[in-house]
Amino acid sequence: MKKAFLLTFSLVLTSLFAQAQCDYFNGDLENWQVFPFEIAGQTRDIETPENHVSYNRFFVNYFYVEFFGDPVATDLWLNNTPLFWGIEKSTDASTGQYAAKLIAEPNIPFADLYTNYACNSIHSTLKVDIKHVGNTSDTLVINGVYDANLPSLPIADPTGLDTVAAYYLDAVIMNETTDYVTLTLPVQIADANAPVDSFSLVFFTTAIQGGYFLIDNIRFEDSTLDGDGDGFAANVDCDDTNAAVNPGATEICNQIDDNCDTQTDEGVTSAFYYDGDGDGFGTEANPVQACTAPDDYVTNDTDCNDASATVFPGATEVANNGIDEDCDGEDFISGTDELAELNLQVSPNPFTTTLRIENLPATGFKVKLVNAFGQTLLDNNGKAQLDVSRLSAGVYYLQIMEQSTAKRKVVLVVKQ
Repeated sequence: MKKAFLLTFSLVLTSLFAQAQCDYFNGDLENWQVFPFEIAGQTRDIETPENHVSYNRFFVNYFYVEFFGDPVATDLWLNNTPLFWGIEKSTDASTGQYAAKLIAEPNIPFADLYTNYACNSIHSTLKVDIKHVGNTSDTLVINGVYDANLPSLPIADPTGLDTVAAYYLDAVIMNETTDYVTLTLPVQIADANAPVDSFSLVFFTTAIQGGYFLIDNIRFEDSTLDGDGDGFAANVDCDDTNAAVNPGATEICNQIDDNCDTQTDEGVTSAFYYDGDGDGFGTEANPVQACTAPDDYVTNDTDCNDASATVFPGATEVANNGIDEDCDGEDFISGTDELAELNLQVSPNPFTTTLRIENLPATGFKVKLVNAFGQTLLDNNGKAQLDVSRLSAGVYYLQIMEQSTAKRKVVLVVKQ
């Protein structure tokens, strides 16, 4: 029988989801449906508004009775079916004949009314008429979600709403009212790109001191005002005077919240670096994110000395002055021989197409050819022969460095 019950209840939920209505289905709660259920050996007819169930309340009580034998839940089932279920039909309605009464008591201090059905369009406003009866101060939470996934368990907890397409959310604290009041909940767009194929709504109350809520006339309303003609009504468009700004827009770098997600220029800014010496090259310390470069900022962070305008990548090297003007990690040395013990010989000099280095060990050395400005023209990765056939006639410097000691031999060579 338990399997039969679970199957029946599953079919109820499936039938809810199958209702392809984008208008609120049975929002006036005039149509009620009866389901027979057997629990603890007793069959009762459960009556609920069509397309609605008391999801949380019934499952809690069902397991209390069937699996834990809880005497309170069992007594509610055997003697007071509406209180066990948490929903009761009421003739105290705001419109039509019937309203839904959400009831609870101290031992099981909550009740809920839940629906889910297929829907692929978002409404700008959810409205509902409610009335609180009882001399207590009680809370009614309303949580409606547009999403592409049917939640495994409908709850009133707002956690995770930032990942859905849109939602309505409110928590109303009420004392006793003599008449119905209308709650108006504007839609909150969470992710304008998230898919939508269903709508879920739960009313959740914790009225435990003999009080209860009446719910009726649940409906959607839409604002047709679209001042800028971008397809988004004023209640969801964060700037209804600018057609380029709406929840479906692409964020661009302009210091405006283009897509109405309450953030500005998220993910589209660029990094800029301070250029203290005005040479067009910045340093990596303290970059700023912006759409365009602020004053004294540039797009690179490659300056090795931001206090000198003559030092930057590509600057002209001054030979033998102990300064690395071009930021290549070393000063330009025009002549030295710290490797005399190796008896390195460079030939021919003058040269035409090839330069050879006699007695160069096979590993551990770096060889490069630079011009008179210290700019590297050829880097031969430590090989003993360089192809210089494409060089123009002129004066060059061949630098040979032992990598383990940084000792160098620099030879002036001439291309004919």
